[in-house]
Amino acid sequence: MSFFGLFRIILSASIFSCFTAISVFAHSSGKAGSTAGCTCHGAAPNPSLSIKVTSASGSFSVEPGGVLNLRAVVAHTSNNFFGIDIAVKSTANSTGASGQGVLSPSASETDLRLSKGELTHNLPRKGTNDSVEFNFSWQAPAASGVYFLHIAALAANNDGLNNTLDQWNIIEPIRLDVGSTAVEETISYSTDAAVPNPSHESVSIKFQLDVADYCQILIADMHGNITFASSGQYRTDGEQVFDWDGRDSDGITAPSGRYMALIRVRNKTLHIPIVIKR
Repeated sequence: MSFFGLFRIILSASIFSCFTAISVFAHSSGKAGSTAGCTCHGAAPNPSLSIKVTSASGSFSVEPGGVLNLRAVVAHTSNNFFGIDIAVKSTANSTGASGQGVLSPSASETDLRLSKGELTHNLPRKGTNDSVEFNFSWQAPAASGVYFLHIAALAANNDGLNNTLDQWNIIEPIRLDVGSTAVEETISYSTDAAVPNPSHESVSIKFQLDVADYCQILIADMHGNITFASSGQYRTDGEQVFDWDGRDSDGITAPSGRYMALIRVRNKTLHIPIVIKR
């Protein structure tokens, strides 16, 4: 599709003229504010469009009034024109009120704008190497509480048509903890938490959640640099397994060395050592 009449993507909401679980209206300058649903660009989110969100601090927890600096990388292997809508809501579902805290584009961003308390694009952004990144910040409210980051994105092929060749997707809402919201002893692991370990390739990381909650998994090298970061995901209680394929967030094979799996639930982080031997 040509991003002429491109879309309106909203978080937890939509992307072009129509969505089915997310609502969208075609606008090349972006549009925010609806969670209805539409099928113009496919009846469901498409996993071929990836959205990866990371925090500069490595955490999605912040003190009241504090600021999180965030990045969303949107990628698609064939469609190379992208739009986005970002919101922070009061609930994990799309019915929550937007405008919680303050979203702002980073200083380097020239084509993100605030609309109805959400961030959306001014113009569709052409990708480099099949992806684009959007940098932004969120200033937390002054009171402690729990909020949720929602993001919807669309990758269009610039063929001038609004059809299912364009792909949209949304993230699993990411929990943002403000102030003292941690729950004690909600997460644990055993001595065989990483299998195999050492590993030549992939590693299965095992841990236990006492209660269902939002969880993020990161892999850091021994210098503290984040090699891989998953998006926050809601997980039910019980044993959890996460398979790391031994690659970084760009899909590049991580070199031999010692790593640390960081399992984050609210304000608590588990550290699970991993050794990679190529």
